[in-house]
Formats: sequence, C-alpha cells, structure tokens
Amino acid sequence: MEFRDEFNNSAVTDLQVTPVIAPDLQVTEITADERVFTGRQFSVSYTVTNVSTGDVPDRQGVWFDYVYLSRDQFLDPRGDHFLRQVRHEGILEANGSYTVNLTFSVPRGLLGAYYIIVDTDRADSRRPSGFVLEGANEDNNDTASPNPLLIELPPPSDLVVTLVNSSASAEPGDTISLTWTVENQGDESAIGRWADSVYLSSDSIWDLGDRLILNEDFAPRTLAPGQSYTFATTAQLPAVLPGDYRLIVRTDIFDDINEGANNANNATASVDALSITVPTLQLGVPLDGLISAGDDFLFRVFVEAGETLRIDLDSDDDNLTNELYARFEALPSSRAFDAAYEGGLQGDQTALVPRTEGGFYYIRVRNFQSAPADSEVEPPPSFADVGFSLTASLLPFAITNVTPDNGGDGRYATLTVTGAKFDPSATLKLIRPSFAELAPVSYEVIDATRIIATFDLSDAPLGLYDVQVTNPNGDIAVVPYRFLVEPALPLDLTVGLGGPSDIPISREGASPALYQLGALSLTNLDTPYVHLSFGVPRLQNNTVIPGERLIFSTNLMGSPDLDGVEWSSFDPVLNLDGRLTAEGFVYDLHNQGFSAVSFLVEIYPELDAILEEDPQFFDSLLDQEIEDLAFEFYIYAAATPLSSAEYVDLQTERAEEIRLAILADEDAPQALTFAASDALNFG
Repeated sequence: MEFRDEFNNSAVTDLQVTPVIAPDLQVTEITADERVFTGRQFSVSYTVTNVSTGDVPDRQGVWFDYVYLSRDQFLDPRGDHFLRQVRHEGILEANGSYTVNLTFSVPRGLLGAYYIIVDTDRADSRRPSGFVLEGANEDNNDTASPNPLLIELPPPSDLVVTLVNSSASAEPGDTISLTWTVENQGDESAIGRWADSVYLSSDSIWDLGDRLILNEDFAPRTLAPGQSYTFATTAQLPAVLPGDYRLIVRTDIFDDINEGANNANNATASVDALSITVPTLQLGVPLDGLISAGDDFLFRVFVEAGETLRIDLDSDDDNLTNELYARFEALPSSRAFDAAYEGGLQGDQTALVPRTEGGFYYIRVRNFQSAPADSEVEPPPSFADVGFSLTASLLPFAITNVTPDNGGDGRYATLTVTGAKFDPSATLKLIRPSFAELAPVSYEVIDATRIIATFDLSDAPLGLYDVQVTNPNGDIAVVPYRFLVEPALPLDLTVGLGGPSDIPISREGASPALYQLGALSLTNLDTPYVHLSFGVPRLQNNTVIPGERLIFSTNLMGSPDLDGVEWSSFDPVLNLDGRLTAEGFVYDLHNQGFSAVSFLVEIYPELDAILEEDPQFFDSLLDQEIEDLAFEFYIYAAATPLSSAEYVDLQTERAEEIRLAILADEDAPQALTFAASDALNFG
C-alpha cells in the first residue's frame, strides 16, 4: 500500500515507429499435366514469390497454400474441389521464392477441363489478412493455371469377376475363408486404383438389402487385357438368420475404371452356397462359449406359446460390455427386439420375454465396442477368448420381487411387482390376515412380468403384509410378509447429475455432450410434485471461433391440451441473470422412485460451419489460439419436493407476479390487460 503516493507509478516516454515495406506474396507460376485419365494421377508444380522489396517478418514465417481444381479461373472456396493444404515454414526475403511439386489422384466424379488454382497465405473470416500482413497487397494471393487440365475417360476396359469361392458352412461370428478372381476381358488395360467389395446375399443377385462384409481397396495397378488377379482373405460373418447364402463380389465398386457398356458385369456370386446354421439352445441347459472384443453371435431356442422366457448371459469377466437381445422368428437388434437387457453394459445380462409366441426365438449376444480403432477417442480395451454361458429357461407363475417393499401410512404409495405369467386381468392385493386387506386405488398389468399399483395407505394398520397376485383361472401367487406399512416420512429427495467431465474438440467438430439430472425420492410416500431447476452459465467468447461459447438445450417441455398453441416452438431455456436456466415439474414421483430429465451442452456451435468451409481450420491456428479454446464451466441443479398445497401456492404466487407485470406493461394487449385486471380469476 502506497497511500498518497499511489498515483506516481507511471511514466511517459517517446517511442520511435519506423514504417517498413509490406511483403507481397504471389503465385507466379503454375505448371501441370495437360491431360489425365480418370482414376489416375497427375502432377502439379507451383512457385510462390515475394514480389515486394520488403521481407516477410520472421514472426510471420508460417503460412498455408491451398490447392484447388476449378471449372474456371476464379477461386470459389465453397464450390471448387479442394485438393490439399501445403504448410510453408520460413521467411521469404524480397524477391525470394519457393517451389512445390505435388502429385494428386483425380477425384472421383470429375470429367472435363479443370484449372489448377493455388491460393497462398489463404485468408478467411477469422484472418482476413492471412498469416502474413501484406497491407494493400492482400488481394493478389490466388492464381489459376494458364491452361486447364483435361480429365478424360480412358478407353474402356472390362473387369469381370470370374470366380468366387468360400467356406462351405459357418455360424454367425465365425471367420470364413474366401477367394475371388478378377480378369480384364476388354481390349484395353485397366490402369488406376479400384476397390472390390464382398456381400452376403440370400440369392445370387446383388441388391441394396445384401450385407457388406468386406471392402478391399487396392493400390494403383495395371491389368492388361487377358490378365487377372486372385485375392484370398478372411472375413467375419455377421449375425444373420440360418439358411443358404451366396457371397457376391463386386469389382471396381466405386466406378474408378472406365468400362463403358461393360460396367454391368462387375458382380458375380459364389458357385456354391454358404450354409449358415445357428446353435440351438435346450431349455434349462447352459451353452458355453468364448467371446472376444467386437464379437456378434446368434442363437435360437424353441418355446411354446404363452410362456415367460428368461435368457441369462453369464460371462467370466463382469467388466465386459455385452449386449443381449431376443426376437421371435426374426433377427434381433438394438432397434428391433422382443426382449433386451436392462441397465448398463456389463459382462452378465438378463432379458425377459413376458409372453411368448409359439416357435423359435433368436438370441443375439454382442460385445459392444464404443469407439473404432481409427478414431481420436481412446479405443476400449481389447480382449480375446473370455468364457461365457448362455441359458434359456421358462419361468413358472410366481412373484419374484416387490419394489419398494415399504410404504408410509400418510397417503398414496406406489409399488412394482415383478414375476412371471401374470394374466392381463390379474388382480393384486396387500393382505395382513385378521387385520386388513388392501386393494390398489389404481394398477396396471404392464406385461406378464410386471404390475404397477398405487395403494392408499391412509390409516392402514402398521406391520408386514402379504403380496398376492391372482390370475382369472384362480391361480394364486403369494409372497408372505413382503410389504411393510410404516409411519409416513416427510417429503424428501436427493438430486444428482451425470455426464462427461470433458467435452473434446476434434477436426470433425465438437459433439454435444449429453447430461442427465436425476431426482431420487427418499421418503416412503408418493411425492405429488417436484420443482426442478438446472442450467449452465452464459460465457463470454473472445476466441477465434465466433458466436456463443456454450449453449444449452433440454427436452423438459410440456404439451397441455390447449388448441392454438404451438408448444413445440417454445424454448424452455431462459437467460436469468447470466445463467441459462430451465425449470419444470415432475408429477407423482413414486415412493422411493427415480425420475430424470436429459439436456445437451454444446460448445462452439459455429464450429461445424467453419469446418465445412475450411476442413483444415485447426492447422492454421497458432498454439496460443488453440489453448484459448479450452475453458471450464459449471452445471447447477436443484430439486424441491412439494405437497399439493405447496404446489398450488407456488403457482398462485407466480401467476400474481405475471399479472402485475402485465398491468405495468403499457404495451400489453388490451385483452390481456383486461384479463389481468381480474385478480380473483386470473391464473
């Protein structure tokens, strides 16, 4: 502390500023091949010269050249075909130059005359002057070749798949051997790079429904007339229903080689059928096997109609990320199934078919891999040959669980009864012999394995009750002393947040991060209302990416039965004093129940548009600019349980606030002002 001497801490001095001559980068020469055939390569050479008498400063010694193919000699970064970004490092003195020699493959789908355009020290919306400050010389950085490159079709060849062989039989998930031969039956050589694809088909004719099992992209080659190549490889069979299949090989799948009228004969099916069988489970008998990372297996089991089928997957390693699905007479998947595992991905899974149809159920066991090996996300740990056991069994009519198994004597309490072979017209009771017999005020048989019921426990005798389910045919399932009626607890809950701790940015952009707000009841009664409030801060953005730094969206929306109001167009997120906030209510949160709402947090929403215009955006950023993109933010959430009376009081208070705001607004519509003037009936 300097007290009265605090104001003498600065000084003024003269600063000599010496003007310098700005550099002037220009593309002074472009040479390229005069013509090239589709599917082949062409050469480009260009020279960049600093035509000014001023040097490029050493602190500006890194910039980027962009190379394009264009129908005309005028650069259009959005419409022209981008070929490559070239990084230049090092200063360029007055009249200095550098030359770059490049080789490109002709992009697929191009035909005709195209100019080569090179744009040195490319400018964009973030850097309108590029990396090198050239003053008045910024507008002459792109140059087109004096003559176009003519892209032509070569004389047609004729690639034909002459032979396809594979294993004779296999099961889904097995690795099969296959070979195929491709011959050039045309009069001209096939020169270039092309790819062959292998499909699994139920017939000998390729169509869009056939499953791609392999794509082999070959290096550039020459196949003279009469020459052929044979390729041998292996492929893993996907999960498919049992039957006889053909392997169809399509050569030159992307039409890289000009074949003219001969393009229609590029697909050939295997001579012999591949017989695919599916292991059949016996009810109650475990089937053992081995599973490796990414495996996808299919099994089946025969059951009679009207049963409850349980399928158990037991893995030797509980940390695996396995999936389990079942479907009647069809291939199950994560989108189409009659039964699926519940909960998260883990080694052991269980699936229930509540009421079966008569016939085969197909069971799919799949190890889920969350990230491909070539992504920027760390791939999941790999493993091989972990033991597992799969069992299918029929469940008898019974109650297997009651959740929760206690309720308060204050008012309503909801419970879920699980079991097997519940009839759609089954009834449910809580029975305490010689004391009370309680029927639910409402209940629903969800399926043959689950009943949800709400009981009015007001003044019910305290103690343990039997839980009884009765089917219309008189069968009774009972669990004695299974539900406890106890003194009611006050309304109470806990709130939690789940979601990623990091939101990564990559060359593909930044994907929205999904978060979930959960409210768990801690009381033994149904909670009539829960008030939710959650959100994120609105952050200032001073980075090289324009727009908002952080946006927030949620599915917390209502749709009251009121004509003429487009509820879907309402944004539930409000900016309240710098906080992006969403508020709403949970209705009838069950006794010890859980309710959740999800929301998305997205960083730099304008980034996708920038990357679409400039895929090399990140390569042109300085290290400090990349570091500035990182930031931290918080997420807040609150949940308040409310009784019916408290809910009415809260809504009445808010309605009064709105009414007074309307009356204070001189621009409010007359009809709205008239309604707000009636304090008794407003709201």
